Amino acid sequence: KIGMLTSLMDISNSIAQNFPLDVIMKTALRNCLQRHDMTAGIVIFKDRATHDFRIVVYEGVRDSRSLTSLRFRLGEGLVGQLILKQQTEVIDRSSAVDRAVSDFLAPFGICNVICAPISTKGNAYGLLVTGNARERHVFSQGHKELIQLMAKHLAIAAFNDEMSREMERRVEADPLTGLFSQAYARGKLQDEVNRSLKEQRPCSFILVGIDLFED
Repeated sequence: KIGMLTSLMDISNSIAQNFPLDVIMKTALRNCLQRHDMTAGIVIFKDRATHDFRIVVYEGVRDSRSLTSLRFRLGEGLVGQLILKQQTEVIDRSSAVDRAVSDFLAPFGICNVICAPISTKGNAYGLLVTGNARERHVFSQGHKELIQLMAKHLAIAAFNDEMSREMERRVEADPLTGLFSQAYARGKLQDEVNRSLKEQRPCSFILVGIDLFED
C-alpha cells in the first residue's frame, strides 16, 4: 500500500506541475514497472492527426524498434476492441488465451498483462499495458488496482492537455473568422523580427485592410 501511494503521489505531482504529457506517461510507466512483478510496459495513445492509436511510450519490451510503426483502430482487432470496451482486461495463468492474444503479446516478449483503459468522460485516449513473462503467473488485486489508478491519472493528464490545447487554439484564433488573432500575429511577428536580427537577414511584412469587413 505504501508503494502504491508513493507511485500515485509521484504521478499526481507531475500532473499538478503541468509536466508535458509524454513526461507524465513515462513517469506513470516507470512507477508501474517498479513493482517487481512487472517487467515491461507500453502506453497506447490516440494520434491527434489520424485518430488511430499507436504506441508512444514503452519500457522493457523485446522488439522495441518495430513498435512505433504499429497502428490500431478503435473497435478493430484485439487492441481496438479493448480501447472501445473501456474495461480493464487481465491476461495471466487464470485466463483463456486465444491466437489474437498470443499474436498481440509476442512482440513484447511477455505472456501476462494488465490492460487498463485511459479514458474519461466517454473519451477513449488509449491503453496502459504492463506485464511480465513469468510462467504460471497470476496477478494480485493490488496489481490490478495500481494499473487502473495509473491509467485514470493518465486520463486526467490527457484531458488537461486537450483542454490546454483548446485554450491555446482559442487564443490564437479570432472567434468570428477562425483566422489568427491580432495577439497571435503580433507574437509571430516579433519572433520573425528576432530571427532576422539573429541571422542578419531582411524581414518584411504586409498589412492588408479590408473595407466594410463586418458587413
